[in-house]
Amino acid sequence: MDVLPGTVATRIASEERIVALMNRWLKSLYDYLVYQRTVEQKRKNKFILNDNVYDMFHAEIDQILPSVEYCLAPAAAEVSGRDPAELDRHAVVLHKLVDPTEVSRILMMLNFQGRGGSPYLAFVHQRVTQCFRQYGNMEDQDDPILCISEFQTAIKECLRVGDNGIEVAAAVTVADDSN
Repeated sequence: MDVLPGTVATRIASEERIVALMNRWLKSLYDYLVYQRTVEQKRKNKFILNDNVYDMFHAEIDQILPSVEYCLAPAAAEVSGRDPAELDRHAVVLHKLVDPTEVSRILMMLNFQGRGGSPYLAFVHQRVTQCFRQYGNMEDQDDPILCISEFQTAIKECLRVGDNGIEVAAAVTVADDSN
C-alpha cells in the first residue's frame, strides 16, 4: 500500500507511532524514577549532590511519578477506566517536563547519569519525546510544536491501545519500509 503524505493513512500511521513513542517514553521514565527511589540510589545521589539539589530532585520525582503512573498504558488485556479530566491534568504535568524552556532536576540527572543502563534508556526516550514535542507535526502541519491538547490526546490514545501500541507501530513501520 502506498502511503501519500497528507493522506488519512499517513495520519493513522503517524498516530500509531505517537502511541509507541509515548508508551516507550513513559515506561522508561517510570523505571528510571522508581530506580531513583531505591535506598542504594538515594545514598549515591546524596553523596554526589548538594543537599539543596538533592531535595529538589526528589521533590520533582514525587511530583512527576504519580502522573507517569497514571498515564502509563496498561497491558492490552486490561481495560483502562481512567477519568479523561484526570488524564488531561496529568498530561499537563508531563507536557511541562518535556518543555525545553523549563528547569528540571530530573532532566539534569538524566543527562548526568545517562551514560548507560536504565538512565541512558530514559535519557534517550526523553530526548526523542522532546524532539517530538518540538518537531512532531512537521509532516502533517505547518506548526510543528505539539500543543497541550495534542499531547493529551496522545496520552489518551496510549491508554486506549494499551501497551500493544508498540507492536502496532512496528508493523506500520515495516509496512511503510516495504513500499
